[in-house]
Amino acid sequence: MDFVAVVSPPIDVAALAAAHATLCHDFPDIACDGIYLQPGELSRRPAGKGIAVREGKIDPSSSEERTPVVWLLLADEGIVLRGRVPDMSWIAADRDAAIEYSRANLQSYWRSWMYRATAEGQGLLDDAAVVWGALGVARVHATIVTGRVPSKTAAVAHAMAAFPDHAEIFREALRLRCDPISVSTYTSPLTRRQDLGVFVEAVICAGA
Repeated sequence: MDFVAVVSPPIDVAALAAAHATLCHDFPDIACDGIYLQPGELSRRPAGKGIAVREGKIDPSSSEERTPVVWLLLADEGIVLRGRVPDMSWIAADRDAAIEYSRANLQSYWRSWMYRATAEGQGLLDDAAVVWGALGVARVHATIVTGRVPSKTAAVAHAMAAFPDHAEIFREALRLRCDPISVSTYTSPLTRRQDLGVFVEAVICAGA
């Protein structure tokens, strides 16, 4: 579960750390990752550093998730739990900036991810790599093409239309995400790894 929280200062980092540690302990199957902002930050372009949470750990000075993509996703699809309903009237979301950020993300993060994964003997073989890689790049490409940020699951429909020759690998990624105990269509993990690498590289090149 990803979140954006706006909290008035002063922010008690120790209290946040204790709260997220409790969440991880009480709900171990739910990842609660996100960022804490101060009032007014969403009305400006994303920049700087602040409090971020990933896997229950607090980083008080992180640039993570302070991106045009997060601002746009919040404005378009954000679900309010408390406070003001998110929309473009007060969130400094910029569709063009999100598209350009996504292009750069393919060439920086995802190309580096591919390089590291293929350099490792067991890289791209595990289920988590298939889900993260196939659905991750599909989501980024959908953002570039449509100007909207889909969920990873919804990005499969875009991938089916944009990359039909690679259908088996993102069907596999969707299976692992939604029904991991079902039977895979792959009989060889090496074939699956090859298909994942070819698909990720195809998306990186298409988004250039």
